[in-house]
Amino acid sequence: MMPEASAIPYFARKYDVGCTQCHSLPPMLNEFGQRFVSNGYKSPELATAQKTIPVAVWMTLRTEVDETGDRAKAYPSRPWWKWHF
Repeated sequence: MMPEASAIPYFARKYDVGCTQCHSLPPMLNEFGQRFVSNGYKSPELATAQKTIPVAVWMTLRTEVDETGDRAKAYPSRPWWKWHF
């Protein structure tokens, strides 16, 4: 069973690249990713850093509809205490 991932694509957004620029199979870093980390999260090969907010949101709901009582309820798919802010 795989552990839950809670990463956000901060550096991919900041440098306008895909996650695979540094990762071969997340969270495993490829050669470029290892150089990037060892160089203090900087690289002359990447474009100038853009301003970005290090936040990602993934929200899904589960809905229950009771047509006989003309009611509906919606619940977050994940318990709030597992949300990562």
